[in-house]
Amino acid sequence: MTNTTEAYEAVILAGGQGSRMGGLDKGLVPWQGTPLYQHALSRLAQQSFRPQRVSLSVNRNLAHYAASGLPLLGDRRLGHAGPLAGVETALLHSQSDWLLCLPCDMPLLPTELAASLLSAVNGTTLAAYATTAEGPQPVCCLLHRSLGSALSRYLDSGQGRVLGWLNTLPAAAVGFDDSASFANFNTLAAVAADEHKT
Repeated sequence: MTNTTEAYEAVILAGGQGSRMGGLDKGLVPWQGTPLYQHALSRLAQQSFRPQRVSLSVNRNLAHYAASGLPLLGDRRLGHAGPLAGVETALLHSQSDWLLCLPCDMPLLPTELAASLLSAVNGTTLAAYATTAEGPQPVCCLLHRSLGSALSRYLDSGQGRVLGWLNTLPAAAVGFDDSASFANFNTLAAVAADEHKT
């Protein structure tokens, strides 16, 4: 079992087209008055074991994201190849053995996410991802940086599903009891509905 005090990096994936957001940059859509990506940053700061470095995977509105002071990583591939393209770049730039990946549109992620995923990997299991009673949450995953070449081959083959790739690996599914902490605000309607509740 991996020591949960082992250093890791994190990347917030905010490089998508925002097709379900009417073309808006999802990471910059406000929720409770703050852009979604900043909520993701806040959840990382609240982790019981914090990352030693955080990067943002972004492909547009770079000036807005640059204000965070964090490293910005753009996809190496032309077009929008999905979140795995951002993960690919982040793995290539990782300075730690382990990389925690988060979507920018889950502002309530559990504070034990990193520690729980780290506890599930070892010498032969090089990836772990979250799952709840509502199903897998594959974009919330922990990856060993040695997986970069395998991911590039997967993307080169024309495939792009995150869970599809994880299923090709020795990957551990880690259960979390609180499904609500993985609430996904990936549409304007979802953001508006939650704002109305609060």
